[in-house]
Amino acid sequence: MTSTQTIYVELLDEGVLVYRPVEATPEPDGVLRLPATAPADEHG
Repeated sequence: MTSTQTIYVELLDEGVLVYRPVEATPEPDGVLRLPATAPADEHG
């Protein structure tokens, strides 16, 4: 089973500061891997 970690990604072009929670997967080297896709109307 792969564990995930909730991180917050800044959304760009929103007019105000906005962060969205995203489930990221920790890699052995300490990097957090984000999902391959994002909602089409978001720019992060």
